[in-house]
Amino acid sequence: MKKIVAVLAASLCFGAGAAIAGEALPDPFAGLQSGKKSFETACSRCHKLDLPLSKRLDRAGWEAIMGTMTSRGGSFESTERALIVDYLVVKSTFENKCSACHGVQSALAAKRTREQWKATVERMAAKNPPDFTADEIRLITAYLTLVVGSE
Repeated sequence: MKKIVAVLAASLCFGAGAAIAGEALPDPFAGLQSGKKSFETACSRCHKLDLPLSKRLDRAGWEAIMGTMTSRGGSFESTERALIVDYLVVKSTFENKCSACHGVQSALAAKRTREQWKATVERMAAKNPPDFTADEIRLITAYLTLVVGSE
């Protein structure tokens, strides 16, 4: 899972480019925002969004779902497909990590600034379990800022 998140962080931040060793990764917020928009636009062409939003899959699982959708007639540009998968992987990471200790609905009902979300995620990450990586903290903070918003 940690390797998947590191790859995800690099893809969200650099698109098709690769992260250079030792460089700090930019904030993933813009990549998530694009992925959410692409997901909502592309996937709602054929079906409601509640079914995919109810799933918690890893990258391989989301890639398989996108393959199934393509075989059923869905068409996605490669960049759009990658952004959708990235967004859904981060959503699943948030839900899987945070639900280990509490329901995710409490987090989704809260309004915080980006800095407050970061402090909250870091505080939760310090508890054992779950163990969060620095990339997971950044991605979950960006996800919560995007989907819940701020005060």
